[in-house]
Amino acid sequence: MGLWMAAVASLLAQPVTVASPPGEGSRLGPMARLEATEFCLQDQLCFAAHSMSRALTASYRVGLDEIGLTYSQYLVMLVLWEQSAVTMGTLCDELHSDSGTLSPLLQRLDQRGLVIRRRRVQDQRTLEIALTVEGRRLYDRARDVQAQVVLDTGLDPDELAGLRDELTRVTARLRARTAATDQQEVG
Repeated sequence: MGLWMAAVASLLAQPVTVASPPGEGSRLGPMARLEATEFCLQDQLCFAAHSMSRALTASYRVGLDEIGLTYSQYLVMLVLWEQSAVTMGTLCDELHSDSGTLSPLLQRLDQRGLVIRRRRVQDQRTLEIALTVEGRRLYDRARDVQAQVVLDTGLDPDELAGLRDELTRVTARLRARTAATDQQEVG
């Protein structure tokens, strides 16, 4: 197990503890108490994930600048390289984003001739985004960028897959918890 995987596994294996403000009980029970030495920035999983995300995005930026894509545009293009054409709703779901965030980004990709935005004939309310020939041409260059980022991580393929899978599981659990909390607040 690589260093990153070991660190992530170690953090994930620790029980979740939270210090309650004086006079309030913890939602996690009476034993939930975070020691002062564990309640610092460098010990936080959220900060480690945030720092890794920023470093990873910066690593991508080096190669993506050469092909004229931002990281966010690259993510849109990844979805389209997989599926050729998608609705705005599908794109929002895939990228865990909203149409207000994606619309200006798609407009720039459209202006560059990489994608085409059109209303579906069957339902004019539905916006469809599709790759153009020019957008397809970026595929090989983008794969080269990704290959370089993989090398930059210093992880072997199994370590990368394990780390990605663990992060995906944690994300799913957190989203499920957030969704359940949102449902309780609505109901």
